[in-house]
Amino acid sequence: MKRGQGSTQMTLHMMKVLLSLMAALSFGSLMVLVAVL
Repeated sequence: MKRGQGSTQMTLHMMKVLLSLMAALSFGSLMVLVAVL
């Protein structure tokens, strides 16, 4: 039974996706700020 491991890998994948999304959002807002300034 590798159900727990699978769920753990899925959680890690979701966290990676969320982190990359947040990084992209913060980077985009930073570029907008620079463009405005």
